[in-house]
Amino acid sequence: MGLRPARRRLAFLLIGPVMAALALGAPPAVAGARTAAPSAWQLVPAPPANGGELMDVAGSSPTDVWAVGERWTPSAALLTFAMHWDGRAWSTVRTPSISDWNMLRDVAVLSPDDAWAVGFTKNYANLIEHWNGSAWGIVPVPGLPADTPLYGVQAISADDIWAVGQKGEDGLILHYDGTSWSSVPFPEPPGSDYTFFGKVAGVASNDVWAAGTAEVGTDQLLLLHWDGTSWTAAPGPKLGDFDYIRGGSALASNDIWFVGDTEGPAPDYTEHPLAIHWDGTAWASVRSEQGTEPWGVAQRSSADAWIAGSTGSASTTYEATVEHWSGGTWRTVAVPPTGQDSELNGIASVSDGTVWAVGSYEPSGQTQPLIMRLRP
Repeated sequence: MGLRPARRRLAFLLIGPVMAALALGAPPAVAGARTAAPSAWQLVPAPPANGGELMDVAGSSPTDVWAVGERWTPSAALLTFAMHWDGRAWSTVRTPSISDWNMLRDVAVLSPDDAWAVGFTKNYANLIEHWNGSAWGIVPVPGLPADTPLYGVQAISADDIWAVGQKGEDGLILHYDGTSWSSVPFPEPPGSDYTFFGKVAGVASNDVWAAGTAEVGTDQLLLLHWDGTSWTAAPGPKLGDFDYIRGGSALASNDIWFVGDTEGPAPDYTEHPLAIHWDGTAWASVRSEQGTEPWGVAQRSSADAWIAGSTGSASTTYEATVEHWSGGTWRTVAVPPTGQDSELNGIASVSDGTVWAVGSYEPSGQTQPLIMRLRP
């Protein structure tokens, strides 16, 4: 089984360079980088973390924000990685790792003493970690074998949490009831050879969406809705031969976004950004800026949403990119320059209207966490 939801970073995920030591403060602008017009987005200093990449961010308040991902060590071990914002500064917080190959892919935060992060470890076994206010700990899921990676988590309440991913060639949906995690059945698309879920988003215990891909000849969108009792399939737009979901956000029962990418047929596999919106009645495709590869989406209102990602190609370099939705279309906005090989993987809005975006960049060839902020 391959990591199909992470096509761009597959080489980076599977082959880790040995990281040298580098002392770094705030991410600097790099000489020769593309200049940008003045922007409300700003770079925020983060502690040095050679080999560190942040994949998602979420917060319960302006003084309680978590970002998670992974970090290569000098010995080429890949460990879980987390940073916390307390309202004044970001700090690195220890997270447990099961083996020498671990990744955290998504985080959900309910309160300062209740946060969840999901990902996978060696043999793509599921990895779930919980923050209790003082430390992160691993929470096992009994009965789940290897080849069960998790890509998304959504917390509705302390006893109503969802995680999604895949189990071998099938999708995987897990639920936490306040005591333990368990698998929840869902309808597999007829004739599908392969399914997985990339994200889960919801606003209530009876209104949750799981989004991913089903291979029925080609890879098509798979959208399921939880009504409090069962999962049912909802039709989605047909976009390309290969559709992938990587980010999701739910503001209201009639205002939900999922983003990712869609690719054309062989032999070119031309890649295009994917953004779909639920208006309470149907899913519709909404055009995003050509060239952007969306990885995350966040909402402040129905006319104020943000996509985080990158532009570039696998054969050149990547540059962190942000798009804004003002109720009519997605438009790229300026962000501070970081130089070559920068990317944003996750984005979130917190209660005061601050938007955080996280990812990585490579000053002097060394991967470091990248954190940007848009103030209210």
